[in-house]
Amino acid sequence: MFKCGPGKAVGLLGLITGEPNIYGVQATTKTIVAVLSRETFYSVVRQYPKALFSVTHIISSHLSPLFHQLDFAIEWLSVKSGKALYK
Repeated sequence: MFKCGPGKAVGLLGLITGEPNIYGVQATTKTIVAVLSRETFYSVVRQYPKALFSVTHIISSHLSPLFHQLDFAIEWLSVKSGKALYK
């Protein structure tokens, strides 16, 4: 179970990817919750692009160390549309 404290965010990966969250959230104490829609999030990112870096940093800090090792081991390439990905 993931626990988060005051001032923390839940569901950021789904907010960025558009995928549904795979977990629910349950408060164990009296809680005030703010909900940010995807549209509002992207509106903020358009005005303050650096906000996206902060969010992705938060997400990556929660990912398994295995994901970080895989990312380091993979050679990422940019390919123009229409080009072959595999021959």
